[in-house]
Amino acid sequence: MSGSPPGVQPVRLVVIAAVCAAVLVAVGAMWAIPDGAAVSGYTQTATGPVGPADRDLLVKVKQAGLWEMPAGSDLTDRAADQRVREIGGKISAEHHELDRIVDEAAAEVGVTLPTQATTEQQSWVARIAADPDPDRLGVNLLRQAHGKVLPVIVAVRVGTRNTTIRTFADQAATYVARHIGYLESTGLVDYAALPEAPAPLPNPSPVKSSYYAALDRPTLALAGLAIVVVVAVAIRAAWPRRRAAATVSHHPRHGRRRRRR
Repeated sequence: MSGSPPGVQPVRLVVIAAVCAAVLVAVGAMWAIPDGAAVSGYTQTATGPVGPADRDLLVKVKQAGLWEMPAGSDLTDRAADQRVREIGGKISAEHHELDRIVDEAAAEVGVTLPTQATTEQQSWVARIAADPDPDRLGVNLLRQAHGKVLPVIVAVRVGTRNTTIRTFADQAATYVARHIGYLESTGLVDYAALPEAPAPLPNPSPVKSSYYAALDRPTLALAGLAIVVVVAVAIRAAWPRRRAAATVSHHPRHGRRRRRR
């Protein structure tokens, strides 16, 4: 009997349809994924993806220096306490160093930095300049500001996917933590006025960032397609043997007994 044996043709059609469906699903999933530049505000750079939190960190550190450099210089010139004058000079000088570091990091990942401090930060500089005895006010404003930016640095450091940002966060954290130590060594910090530490959160489930979760979708689709193709190839490899066996069992020579002479 010619043609495919009974049952083979329907199986073939089902496998072909399954493979075609898998291909369509995989291609559709890949086309549905925006590129890295469009996922949650990420942009791709030579040192890895840069996200909104990375850019925000660079901006915050830049603006911190734009007000702390003049504030530190003012304390160096006018503070009554010798220790406060020394601390003011150290903070101002070290923020000049950090300012250069943030400029280099921002240029490397293509982030535009502000050229002015925020309105609030400018008001702090004005308050210190207007105070005839700026020691306590200057120390506490600087201590509060450093306490706010340090958690931001740490949060970005543990989550960034960019090598440049990771290195920069390490450097910035070192500077800021050291400045907190400088300021507290004056004995003028009002700890009761500092914001309390946030309440502990329940243990979060490990979840990938939107950037990498999205990039995993084409990978999963291709993996599923690969599985389907392997199964299809295995089934196809068995068809010749099944057809050969079916041909032999239905051949006329095997359907009759040989006559004895």
